[in-house]
Amino acid sequence: MLNYIFIVLIIGYVLNQLLKTINFLLFFLFFFLSINLYPQTLTGNKGSINLLTSFGLKSSASYYAVNGNNVIELIDSNRIENNIYTFDLRNFIFDLGVRYSISDELQFQFDVPINYSNLKEVFLKDTNVESTSFGRRRTRADLSYVLPENYQFRILYHLLKGKVNTFVSAGLIIPPCFKNGKQNNGDFLYFSSFQFPVGITSNFVLNDDWVEAGVAYFFRTDDFSDELKIHLEGGFSTVPDTKLIGMLDYLINIDNLDDNGIFNIRQNPFIENYLYLGAQFSIKLHKKIETSISYNVSILGKNSWSFGIFGFKADFSIN
Repeated sequence: MLNYIFIVLIIGYVLNQLLKTINFLLFFLFFFLSINLYPQTLTGNKGSINLLTSFGLKSSASYYAVNGNNVIELIDSNRIENNIYTFDLRNFIFDLGVRYSISDELQFQFDVPINYSNLKEVFLKDTNVESTSFGRRRTRADLSYVLPENYQFRILYHLLKGKVNTFVSAGLIIPPCFKNGKQNNGDFLYFSSFQFPVGITSNFVLNDDWVEAGVAYFFRTDDFSDELKIHLEGGFSTVPDTKLIGMLDYLINIDNLDDNGIFNIRQNPFIENYLYLGAQFSIKLHKKIETSISYNVSILGKNSWSFGIFGFKADFSIN
């Protein structure tokens, strides 16, 4: 009998702690995402055309290995002495796109992001007194490439309207060389594939407050794993025509990671997991011009770069 009472008390305690945790998380999520928010997923009026421009700088000096550990140094197995080196990756991305509202509910968008990537590998300070590079850091490699990341087509349909708004989307992502696999030559490689994203986004609107969440599934061809992307965002506004937004992006690969896989810093990963947190400030400079500045940072991942991402966007209405 005492054992039975003891088990009931333990179960009750666990359930109580679980409910407290759930309530706290729900409160935090609502507080973070629902104070005077303005929805980002919107369709325009029929016939409206917007020119979309953005610039992004992705910078990283480390990556997450398959086990989740953050790696900042590598070893050159071909070098006998002072063979440890660090690396620095920078991606400069300029995106030019256009969005056209076919109707009040249906929207079409086309984007071409141009990517300049530079990877520098540098040995640690040379401690060999007989070396000509004693006391200095020698460059192991300085690699780069320039090419379109892809060509993106997307349609968005405003399915449900009211306090609860639901949008569905579908798209096509075409590799820069119009083929699966390797897209450039040299020692620093970019791989890509045809992709077919489908997604759904919903927001709940109450007066001027709302919460929004989106999920997108990316069907990817060739050796690339399918991906599931989850996006949450929200913010607040204390001054007219301005917004401060918080963002969370979580990417999950459908296939399992290879526990024995080795991350190759000289090519983009075929399969990865990551979680990014970020913030964005938007301001409407003119009734036809809206700009924003953002920063996102990777807080965990597997087989993925640990990026910090600075972004600037400008949206121009041309009619």
